[in-house]
Amino acid sequence: MATPVLVAAFVSRTVLGVELRLLPVAGLTSGPESYVLPVLSLAALSTGYVAVLLKGERRVALRAPFSTAARARGIPDWRITAVHATRPSLIPVATFLAATLGQLITGLVIVEGVFRAPGIGGLLFTAIGARDRSLVVGILRFVAVLVIVATALADVVVAALDPRLRRS
Repeated sequence: MATPVLVAAFVSRTVLGVELRLLPVAGLTSGPESYVLPVLSLAALSTGYVAVLLKGERRVALRAPFSTAARARGIPDWRITAVHATRPSLIPVATFLAATLGQLITGLVIVEGVFRAPGIGGLLFTAIGARDRSLVVGILRFVAVLVIVATALADVVVAALDPRLRRS
């Protein structure tokens, strides 16, 4: 959970790319497999926290009265865990993922630099270095709109997951 994206990028590149020679370490010319290491590095940013969050929320949901009532009705434990406890547990996960989209863009700057991949992160880094204010403002506006849309989508997902939030 505490691994910075820079460390995840260098470790995954060194172990999976250089030492084991499983995946390409730079550029995006090798096809779909050249996206694996950058995506793994970015996913390391929040995957641990999502797993811990989901586990804790599911534990709370399994102790809730609705889970006890479902057990009393004879519903199998696997169904209670997979359906009845997972659905309310996904609400904080959806909110967290929308809230960390800004951090994902920050991680893109690092990951694109480590793997020499073209993208919006590298463009932002180059624009900052060149003091191209209009490009920096344009990229930041794009990211801001992206975060607003992601937050709105997360609100829709939360409303779909939580029947208490739906309007009649």
